[in-house]
Amino acid sequence: MNEPSVPEEIMVTWPLGPLYFELPGAGGMDARSWVNYKLTAARWYTSTLKRLIDQAGFERYVGVEMALDGALASLNGSFDAAVAGLVGAAERYLQKDNEELVLTRPHKITDKLFTEAMRKLQQQHLDYDVVAIVAATASALEVGSDPDAPKGWLLQLKRLRNIPMHQDTAPRHIDVNVGSDAVTTISVAGHGQDPVEYLEDVTEKISALTSQILDLIDYLMPNGIPSLRPLWKADKP
Repeated sequence: MNEPSVPEEIMVTWPLGPLYFELPGAGGMDARSWVNYKLTAARWYTSTLKRLIDQAGFERYVGVEMALDGALASLNGSFDAAVAGLVGAAERYLQKDNEELVLTRPHKITDKLFTEAMRKLQQQHLDYDVVAIVAATASALEVGSDPDAPKGWLLQLKRLRNIPMHQDTAPRHIDVNVGSDAVTTISVAGHGQDPVEYLEDVTEKISALTSQILDLIDYLMPNGIPSLRPLWKADKP
């Protein structure tokens, strides 16, 4: 049961339109539009989380967890969408002289495949700064000296998302100061951060990183990916 001062529910405006590929900045039905949709969803969940925290604090109320979980999932999803788009574009570019394309099925695309695709693109000596994207991604995914408290901001986000996905609610950090109320924040790699400020900051970082990846996709496939439903030949279902 909620505290007496905390309502059981609040009114939230749930968006409906437009179609996801018609959102501002979408750029059509491609990787850019899906990344843009995920970032739009993350911002909506974060703004909703802020309203809930203003009402009830950062306690483990169902609505708070739903908004936090949605923001974390959407942010991770935006990077995954960029990764999938890059892998698909790289495979098409590297096989541009082949009569038949061998493409990876979407559900088999991983960060490891992304790294491998970037390595192959570096070997092509493109007139494009692939190295900068590789460096930015490597820094964001850096493990550091303590595997349980990774250094890279993107790996921290992934770990934070995996906790509510597989285990429990997102970890809290509680600061207790004599003479004042305890302050509950989100624990990121062992350090307390304001949850809304953290999500807003990571959203900007994800937006910047995925923008670099999407620009590379546009460079590789200036006319866009020819089919949204390619004939998969890499393996059989």
